[in-house]
Amino acid sequence: MIIGIHHPRYLPTLSFLARITVLDALVLLDTAPMPDRNRESFINRGHVRTGVGLDGVTRLTIPVLRKPRNSPLSKVRINFTAHQWAHKHYASISNAYSKARNFDSHAEFLYGLFHEPWEYLLDFNMKLLWWHAENLNIPKRKILLHSDLDIDSRRPVDICAELRANAYCAGPAEHSRMSSDTRAQLLRAGVKLFHFSYLHPTYRQRYEPFIPGIAALDLLLNEGPASRSILLGNGRTRLSSED
Repeated sequence: MIIGIHHPRYLPTLSFLARITVLDALVLLDTAPMPDRNRESFINRGHVRTGVGLDGVTRLTIPVLRKPRNSPLSKVRINFTAHQWAHKHYASISNAYSKARNFDSHAEFLYGLFHEPWEYLLDFNMKLLWWHAENLNIPKRKILLHSDLDIDSRRPVDICAELRANAYCAGPAEHSRMSSDTRAQLLRAGVKLFHFSYLHPTYRQRYEPFIPGIAALDLLLNEGPASRSILLGNGRTRLSSED
């Protein structure tokens, strides 16, 4: 069994979703504390291709209430009234994609998502993630919350033990910053370490030039039923082992 861990995030990317497909389980660390406001975090931020601005990308941030400090992500509340953020996010997406081939198929869901008075950031993020999973034919059973496991530790080696996993897959950013101690712990436990990499596809975007690495909804709204084959086609996912 091979697993990975990640923080829950707003507007997942293609790489994030493709990694789930090569795992038996992705554990979302909803028990981890919310990062400091001065640190870049995709837990409440995302990028969409709008054709607006110098680079044609709009950065969207969900405002959150950061008290009490160091609250776990599962308890972080959305500041729903701040700056009419939900209206602005929906407007940015609908204005950018209203003429996309598959926008009408998802317009009702997106309107409802951004007009529901969400209390917790995690609930909002998970609703959006389930939508991505459903439309990309990714089994929801692959996605687990750390808070649902019978374990307090967030160490990869301990989560592997809890799930009886014999292999661990690190994402690109995680792999680059993984400590030698973490690698040694996995090795001693008999857990094989893999590094995930992803070759980003090109597809029809509403604007030129093509920009990779933005929100995966860009693919879904532009390519619709072909999205999964584009996401995973031509050997785009790769697992490299560390012996």
